[in-house]
Amino acid sequence: MPTFTPDQLKEIEAREALYTRALECLDEKKELDKILDNLVANNKLVEDRIEAILRGKKNSKIDHGRRA
Repeated sequence: MPTFTPDQLKEIEAREALYTRALECLDEKKELDKILDNLVANNKLVEDRIEAILRGKKNSKIDHGRRA
């Protein structure tokens, strides 16, 4: 087993901490990507619903015009 100096051990521990944090960040990014995908999908649903409502109101006005 290799023998490390105190400075080398500190460097190894610091690198290990950085790698651990990098992996945590990747996991966090994956979670944020999922949240963003859901927000985009929900936004699209809301936009589609608003467009449908507006089309319905526009068609409703046209129908009233035909009846008059």
